This record gives sequence, C-alpha cells and structure tokens, in this order.
Amino acid sequence: MLNTRIPFGYSSSSILLGPTIALRLQALYFAWKLHRSTSSRFHKSLISITVLRIIDNTLNCTEFNVDWSIGLPLVVLQCIVEWMAGVTLPILNAIRLRAVCEKNWKHSVKVLLGLVGVSILMLTGVTLILIVAYLTGNSTAFGYAFYAGWSLFDSILATLISALFLIELQSATGGRRDLQLVLTEVKFVLISDVITMLACNVLEIAAPTVDPLWALYNLCDAFRVFMFIKFLASLNFLMKRRAPSTFGHGSSKGSSTARPIGAVVSKSIAAHPH
Repeated sequence: MLNTRIPFGYSSSSILLGPTIALRLQALYFAWKLHRSTSSRFHKSLISITVLRIIDNTLNCTEFNVDWSIGLPLVVLQCIVEWMAGVTLPILNAIRLRAVCEKNWKHSVKVLLGLVGVSILMLTGVTLILIVAYLTGNSTAFGYAFYAGWSLFDSILATLISALFLIELQSATGGRRDLQLVLTEVKFVLISDVITMLACNVLEIAAPTVDPLWALYNLCDAFRVFMFIKFLASLNFLMKRRAPSTFGHGSSKGSSTARPIGAVVSKSIAAHPH
C-alpha cells in the first residue's frame, strides 16, 4: 500500500500567523472604538497603522510561497507597506513627545526628536536597500542585518522616550491615588513593551536562522500594540466616567488640576508605540 501522507514540516510563520492576525484584528476593533468615541487624527492614524500591519504580516507569509513572478511584486509591496507603518509611528511619537514633555524637558526632547529623525532615515535606507536587492536578484543578507540593527536602535529609542514619559507622568499625578493606579498600569505597559521588543530584536541579530521571517517578532509586536490600544480605550472610559465630578470645570482644587493631569496621561500613553 502506497503511503501518500505528506510529512509535517514546522513553519513558525504559518503557526504564528493566526494569533498574530487575531491580535491585530482586536487592536483594530479597539482603535475603531476609540475613533467612534473621540474622533482625532491620532486615532485615525492608529486604525491606518493597524490595517497596514495586517497587510504586512499577511504578505510576509505568502510572498515566498508563490511563483516568483508574483512573489517579487508582493515583496516590494510589503517593503513599501512596512515602511509606511514604520515611519508613521515615529512621526506620531515625535508630535506627542513635543506636546507633553517639551515644556519641562526642552533639551532632552530636542535630542530624542533628532534620534527619531535618524530612525526614520535608517528605516528609509533599509527599505531602499531591500527593494533594490530583490529587484536585482542580489543577496538581501546585508539589508536584513541593517533592518535588525535599525529595529534594535528603534527599541532603545523607545526605552529612552518611555523613561522620559514615566518621569513626566510621575510629576503630573500630584500624589493622587486614582492617578497613581493609572500610572502603575502605564508603567506595566511601557516596561513590558520595551523588554519584549528588545528580546525579539536581540534574537534576530544573534540567531537570524531561528526565525527568518520574523514571525515571533511580529507576534510580540501585535500583542504590544493590542495592549497599548486596549489601554487607551480603558483610559478613555475612565476619563469619561469621571468627567462630571472630577474632570469637569469646577472651582475646587481637585477639579482644577484633574483635567491637565488627565490630558498629560492620555497624551503620554498615546505617544509611546514605536
């Protein structure tokens, strides 16, 4: 009897694609809820970035499994999509960084804004190198090594920005217990984000053959963005629930200070993702 069974072959990209897209879709749902609740360019940008990431992750797992005459245009398209998502986030980061921290940390903000510019230029260079390599049939090893270096640099930059935000948030709470609880959740989100992304980037640099399609990195990024947007939705609900008494226009000390603090917390957490 002929054995026609196809042997199982492990593929991290296909196994991790399902949970990655599921997290992306949940993030998209919460981003849409935020937009419906409070329409803003920032929330629209979150929706756009989430959609771009879904397209990026889907292309990443299909482009090398089809005929190269189709795969090559898909690879180029993925590079462009990833560049669009990767550039938009630092720009949002820079805008929010200036809005929240420039008053008290003018020189630090200037340095960080300069580093954000460097990060955007690095990603643009990486994208061009990879597109040219694919179109000419040359090796992409240097391009992906450069990409891993940029990603690690971007994670370190996010760590520095997060540290500045945490310091600013700490000074903005004024010792109030409810806002301290919000700050604790902010710290958890930011610190877990930094640790996770640094670990994934180090893995890609130290052992690139373990996960050649960056599937684990994409999964961690999807979880990070999902937690970030879900927290924004929770924070938005908290602010609205407290609006009539604490965050309204009142004459008491608590009422007069709560609105600026709430704005600082909201803007700060909105600025973080890289």
